[in-house]
Amino acid sequence: MAQLFSTKSRKLRAELFIKHNGQCHICQGKILGDECWEIEHIIPISLGGEDSGDNLAPAHQSCHRGKTKEDIGRLSKAKRQRAFHLGGRVSRTPLPFGKQSKLKRKLDGTIIQREPRKRTDAP
Repeated sequence: MAQLFSTKSRKLRAELFIKHNGQCHICQGKILGDECWEIEHIIPISLGGEDSGDNLAPAHQSCHRGKTKEDIGRLSKAKRQRAFHLGGRVSRTPLPFGKQSKLKRKLDGTIIQREPRKRTDAP
């Protein structure tokens, strides 16, 4: 996909400003003519939002920066959760004699060295 909104045109900025009645979508405050404002993704692209007009809104520059900091935290958390669920993270404190341990406790209580797992190819 081409970078559709990489450089926002004056026309697009004006359309978004009018569509949202000159209000910051984060704090709902009025954006005055001499204030700096930015076009902001309501749902960040990194969290599944689209780079389309429905996902864009004007925001005060300070409000936008604050929301971006929060979004970075949410994105980091989402990446950690995804890695954990896909098995990309190994526990720092594995259970004693668990599957990650090199030792194995038998039912009679004796402790033996665990044999390495052999890979079997599916037919």
